[in-house]
Amino acid sequence: MLLIALSLMAAVAFGQDYEFVTATEIASTVRLETADITEAPEGTAITWKPSLRSLVVEVENTGSTVMQVDWNSSAFVDLDGVASGIVPGSTLRGDYKDVTAPSTIPPGSKIVEAIVRESAINLADGSDADEALVERWEEGKDVAVTLALVVDGETQYHTQRFGLSIDHEHLALLDEQRLEAQDTLEELQRAEQEQLEKEQARKRAELLYQKKWDKYTGYRKKAWIFGSTLIGGGALVAVMSATDPEMKADGTATLSALGLGVLPMAVGIPLTFHFGKKAKQAKEKLPNRPVGYEPE
Repeated sequence: MLLIALSLMAAVAFGQDYEFVTATEIASTVRLETADITEAPEGTAITWKPSLRSLVVEVENTGSTVMQVDWNSSAFVDLDGVASGIVPGSTLRGDYKDVTAPSTIPPGSKIVEAIVRESAINLADGSDADEALVERWEEGKDVAVTLALVVDGETQYHTQRFGLSIDHEHLALLDEQRLEAQDTLEELQRAEQEQLEKEQARKRAELLYQKKWDKYTGYRKKAWIFGSTLIGGGALVAVMSATDPEMKADGTATLSALGLGVLPMAVGIPLTFHFGKKAKQAKEKLPNRPVGYEPE
């Protein structure tokens, strides 16, 4: 069955390609349908049960006289138009010979037979070689079975064709839906990637702004320290703590002194102006503050 399914997929490929439909899904839509339906001879009712490996026929005698199926005069025609003999599967016995006895059907009864190609039979012991009746199927091509029916002593031929049907409408819709789903997925992935890149860019901007802000506020701290210590007459206050005093965003600071000392105004004033200038330059180089970001 797997080999037949694979051959079906190859046969389908020439008809239409599907990008997102699997071979299994294609196989699930494959059907065998009767084509060129012909009427059965009067007094008979014929029902076919096609499958990918075989054709099963049910012949019912609805008349009032005995009828027969003449297997030796019946035939199977493959996709290439090559005809071969057929036999009913129930006759495969060790004493099978080239000539197959007809199946007799009394009035009101029926027979159900799976048709076997004569070429698939091992004539030495009559065994079935496990070959499919139809070795390959192709969409757009038919196979045919002709049964020779003997009714009231007259041979009448009933021919039935079978074609492969594939639900291309369903497969095309499925393929289109999956294409849309694929496009949606790719769009979501692009959106996620863009969001990630924006987040990374925002983090880099915040880090850069914090770094520039720290440099700016560092200079302001120093300028404020030296400027605030200058007292009239050139006397100075304090030896500051080992760490910089905490300066708030608005420029105010809390100064902690570990001890007092004296610093000449000639030194304090230049330092105040020096760090004040540095702070101004650093402020001018501050990048735009990221929206919603508050520097530490």
